[in-house]
Amino acid sequence: MVRKSLRFLAVWLAVMPVAWAANVDLADKPLASGTSGEVKPNVMIIFDDSGSMGWTHLPDHVRDLRGKVGYRSAQCNGIYYNPAITYAPPVRADGTSYPDVAFTSAPYDGFDPGSSRVNLSTSFRAYDNTTSYSGGTDSAQAAYYYVYSGTQPAMSYRYQADGDVDTSTTFYKECNEGIAGKFTKVTVGAAERQNFANWYSYYRIRVLTAKTAIGRALAGISEPSNYRIGFTTHSYTGTSSSSSSFQAIDDFCAAAPGCSRRTASPSSAAATRPRRASPTPRRSRAR
Repeated sequence: MVRKSLRFLAVWLAVMPVAWAANVDLADKPLASGTSGEVKPNVMIIFDDSGSMGWTHLPDHVRDLRGKVGYRSAQCNGIYYNPAITYAPPVRADGTSYPDVAFTSAPYDGFDPGSSRVNLSTSFRAYDNTTSYSGGTDSAQAAYYYVYSGTQPAMSYRYQADGDVDTSTTFYKECNEGIAGKFTKVTVGAAERQNFANWYSYYRIRVLTAKTAIGRALAGISEPSNYRIGFTTHSYTGTSSSSSSFQAIDDFCAAAPGCSRRTASPSSAAATRPRRASPTPRRSRAR
């Protein structure tokens, strides 16, 4: 009797997983590509509005390179103008693009209609006392950047165990002008004035790049009605959609015919300003 019971138990255990597997209906495609009867994915955009988002350098320790060629080159500063990149204007909630920027009248902040304007042919500054975190202001001059002619990969910083950047590397020494002859200054010519002006007004500062990226990403969603999207900022702790810093997750949609969420989330992102002081950035330190 015991032997029969054991045989029955063994058979039951062997077929049980098969029976369970047969009852599981697994999705065979991404949630966002499903039909209207399937669950839509919820996406919450959390926008960093800390003080560091108002800086013109990336990562933080590049601040120590202000006054050096490294700050003014995409080789060492991840947010500085890169002639190999096409800087397209941001996209509004209705799907239309922001205008190309006039080189001789470029908004300091391309998302602020009341922003001051700069003639980039005479008054460009790679950084100012605000965007360099009280690090001083670059001298006004014709728009420029530095191109790199060495062999080090771009942005190849190396870090120590405590998180500080290693200043003993060849890469860092070149960025900090400890090794000369690796960079050449280029004054922006007529052929790239438009691209540089767009970078200046829509990408130059961290927060500008983030706004542009969010707008273009939302505009590029292939099946927008299959998403539910919300928005909040890093510093906002409430849940009131009457605040420009928060939009509850709700159904998203295409630009036409449009819906409230289509307008609210990109508009909230465009209106965000760095609001909180960030901690003092880590300094460069040699091993």
